[in-house]
Amino acid sequence: MRLTVSGVSDAFEISVKDSYWVLLHKENMQCDNNSKKYDLANLPNGNYFMEIESKTKIKIIPFKVSSNSVELDNSDEIIHFKPTIRKMDDIVYISMLALNKEKLEILLYDQDHNLLYNEVLKDKDILQRKINLKNLKSGTYNMVLRGNGKTYYENFKL
Repeated sequence: MRLTVSGVSDAFEISVKDSYWVLLHKENMQCDNNSKKYDLANLPNGNYFMEIESKTKIKIIPFKVSSNSVELDNSDEIIHFKPTIRKMDDIVYISMLALNKEKLEILLYDQDHNLLYNEVLKDKDILQRKINLKNLKSGTYNMVLRGNGKTYYENFKL
């Protein structure tokens, strides 16, 4: 099977996982090398997933191996968008496209690991939050975002 990835302008990662989400193969690729041949027919019969993860999104493509053949079902393809964090002065802007009604949990910790902020955003196609940090003292802070079964970390100083 030849996989061609388009619409990716940066490095991306390709993973193959079994039906229990156990990682079987992982590879980093650059945008200038966006075609790769994979021999997936040698996998045992069963259901699998290919994940294509770029800087902004994760595409999950299910496929089935049976009798040394591979069947892709693009109609079951899922795209999860990653959250973005932008800090300007004392304001942190968080947003995530949630077309599949995903939730996004936001946690903010100080340098002593004290939880300062916790909120779950949900029930909208675009999840957004603006957090004002001007009342916090100088120091290092850790923002944790959980969504789509993944955890994202962002550290910043005030």
